[in-house]
Amino acid sequence: MPFLFRSGAGRRPARVLGCFAWAGLVVLAAAGAACRKSPPPPAPVASAAPGPVAVAEEAPDAGAEAAAPNTTDLDYWRAKVRQVAERDAADAGEAAPASPRALTVEPVLATAPRVEARFSVSRACEEKSTAAWKHFNEGAMASAESDLHSILTDEPNCAPARVMLGKLDYQRGELAAAIKEWESIRGLSPEADKALAALIAKTKKELGVESGLGQQESAHFLVTFDGRDDKEAARRTVEALEEARTAVGRALDYYPADAVPVILYPGEKFREADGRPAWADGLYDGKIRLASANAGERAERFKALLFHEYTHALVHRLASGKRVPAWLNEGLAQYAETLVPGARGRVVSARAGAWVPLTALADSFSTLDEHGADLAYAEARVAVEELVQRYRVYRIKELLERVGRGRSFEAAFEDTYLVPYERFAKGPAGR
Repeated sequence: MPFLFRSGAGRRPARVLGCFAWAGLVVLAAAGAACRKSPPPPAPVASAAPGPVAVAEEAPDAGAEAAAPNTTDLDYWRAKVRQVAERDAADAGEAAPASPRALTVEPVLATAPRVEARFSVSRACEEKSTAAWKHFNEGAMASAESDLHSILTDEPNCAPARVMLGKLDYQRGELAAAIKEWESIRGLSPEADKALAALIAKTKKELGVESGLGQQESAHFLVTFDGRDDKEAARRTVEALEEARTAVGRALDYYPADAVPVILYPGEKFREADGRPAWADGLYDGKIRLASANAGERAERFKALLFHEYTHALVHRLASGKRVPAWLNEGLAQYAETLVPGARGRVVSARAGAWVPLTALADSFSTLDEHGADLAYAEARVAVEELVQRYRVYRIKELLERVGRGRSFEAAFEDTYLVPYERFAKGPAGR
């Protein structure tokens, strides 16, 4: 699912939410992910230094020892949300950076497996294509390409391999070549044609928006940008992403082998592409997408946006392209923002008692309005902070890898934390 990042400017903590309708979360869909602009600021709230949220548990009786936190108790989670909402990282007399927000949406290429499944192919074609698909989702592009050429040498009409070759072209920014590859297998399967048509139409729209842009390749990133006007934005983007690769890679002990694709849209072109809500300033849908104007933001805020989006790319690779609940994806991306050098934590707000089950936060936040997204992000951050504090961040990597190996998320969660997912998910909603 694409991941969005929302932005704002000036001094402000994120706004306090009003009542949140349950229906707003039930209708979450895997659409696009975005970064949004924050509302006007309320008065600043003095707070402690940034860092993981710690909740002081009340002793049950005077003089008695404090009990261990009961994470299935509603009051515990309300306290956590209140503390997150009250944190303001502004230094004395200095404005706090705007609160960046990112989201994910279903990658455009995620339709490819569904396309592949609709072709009638030989068993060898199917098995080899499945292996190449796994390499692709893990970021091992060279291995995926080698697999595909080997398949097509033996079986030139292996349609799933043609689909995936188009995917490789797409990731490299060669959109016209991708369209040509997909067009070559139209008509082979009536069932697959509809999915192929949607994939081609979306890519043609991107081609129109991105036409005329140039590319700059670094060791770890492939940046598409306006070569005339945005060279400085591209330079700042690559520098910030290299910092993200180091810091987030160290936290998760993971460094992808492929060059992560990034698109910097000049002017209003970011708004012209689809798959994002109106409040979005950044998105991850298999590629990191943002407006080049974001590079003009304060350095810390711009880095926070890129740390957030880069984390979505790592989640996608660690889980081998399998779907992960949005609350975990977004919560981990927000955790990554705290790894920005010199980060001063940011405010996310929610009204105590407005919690909903984490199971209602499984799909993309991209169809929510700003109030709904505020609450969804706050809950996602608190839930992931709980996992990091109690079990360390490396456990999240283990969870994602188990999902990537084919375990259901529920089973992978219990394997990793020795706690039923249902119990953890229902805890924030009370009993």
